[in-house]
Amino acid sequence: MVQALTPALANGADFTAITVDTQSPNGYDYMTIVFQLGATDVALSALKLTESDDDSSYSDVTGGGFTGSNLPSATDDGKNWVWNVQLSGARKRYYKVVATAASGSTGAQGACLAILANYTEAPFNATTQNAKAIINL
Repeated sequence: MVQALTPALANGADFTAITVDTQSPNGYDYMTIVFQLGATDVALSALKLTESDDDSSYSDVTGGGFTGSNLPSATDDGKNWVWNVQLSGARKRYYKVVATAASGSTGAQGACLAILANYTEAPFNATTQNAKAIINL
């Protein structure tokens, strides 16, 4: 599990994206990204997933953008937007979330996590899950 956006308040600006490397520390098969909107008085004008081979030049993932009524609105406090990504095939190595808040009196609070997994072996320790502590049941 890694951060995909720095948790922050954005007002008329982009949230700060963090690169998600799907091959570090060991290649992954599947990724779930969750964007969580906190308190907001504005809509988001963009919420999309981008990908790159080199962590330098990014392009939009086809079908990876929320549009129209699926974009976060000014009344969507506490809701989540989720991407489920099968990483095999023609997928690229690096991903970034683009999230842009419109301008308002306060703005939008948001955060984003990427959960990376393998189908054949689950990461069962705090180091591989980038966590301070975990409980395995």
